[in-house]
Amino acid sequence: MDKVTKKQGIIIVISMLVFFVACGALVVMISQKLRKFNIEDHMDEPVVTIDDNELTLKYASYYIITIETKVNAAALEVYPDNPVKYWTGYYNSNGKNAFIRNIARDECMNAIIRNYIYYLEALDLDLTLTDEEIQELNASVNEKLSSLSGYQAETTDYTNSEFYDILYVEALAKKYTEYRYSLDNTLTEEDFNADGRIYEEIYALHDIDINKNLWERLLLGNVFVNVGEDEAKDLY
Repeated sequence: MDKVTKKQGIIIVISMLVFFVACGALVVMISQKLRKFNIEDHMDEPVVTIDDNELTLKYASYYIITIETKVNAAALEVYPDNPVKYWTGYYNSNGKNAFIRNIARDECMNAIIRNYIYYLEALDLDLTLTDEEIQELNASVNEKLSSLSGYQAETTDYTNSEFYDILYVEALAKKYTEYRYSLDNTLTEEDFNADGRIYEEIYALHDIDINKNLWERLLLGNVFVNVGEDEAKDLY
């Protein structure tokens, strides 16, 4: 009789533990659903800090829009009626399986960091844009701002000056790569990409801190594309 009672007691304890774990998981799931992510509330928060320079979500939005537009074009070719299905698919990247949206997010951050650290190197070398390059930059600012969708323009709320500064970083980063090419014609584009020889060399010179609590909440494929007007404010 004692043995039966002990078994029953163990079963009851295990059942209670399972019940409480299940309840806890349910509470977490519900709270995550209820805690909607309004991207506009986070635009001034840094997604990455490079040395003492905080690059905000507003700054990063240019890169997010760029890569989302590019990948979504491919998604529409495969799933014209449901491009999000493409974004949530798995892909083998460097021997690891990952969601396409996560790969795109990583590539986006790599581009942000790459351009900014090359920009800082260009400043240290006193590299500048020519008058012709500045004219091209101004034209690019106007062209790219006008190409934003209504939701993208409203959410980012870029001024011409803000957008110019973002593209200026990109342009001066390009100037730095051209400078390095001029010193060593054996360099390739891969050397300047993430994990490339030059990239790793310059990366090591800077203190870089990614705000993963914010950055990893962004689900690329649903940030600035594939967002209906009614659901645009509450993405997640």
